[in-house]
Amino acid sequence: MVTTVLKDDDVSHYLQNHTLYKRLIDCCEALLTESNKKKKIQNIIDGDVWKLKASLTMFLEKQQENTTIQQVLSPFFFPT
Repeated sequence: MVTTVLKDDDVSHYLQNHTLYKRLIDCCEALLTESNKKKKIQNIIDGDVWKLKASLTMFLEKQQENTTIQQVLSPFFFPT
């Protein structure tokens, strides 16, 4: 398995691109609207879960006010 890690500049450019940013938020919102959110995340292949968590964490570091990304990360990866 090949793992790609986003660089800081890549994250910034991604977030500044309207189309890519909208797709990111659309994907996050889709995860949040599932009736069984936890099950939805668990159905993603293990490597992809790591990529999702890493990517969303990097995006959140750049956009801390983004509540959609926070809502996906918190219950799935950092439960209280």
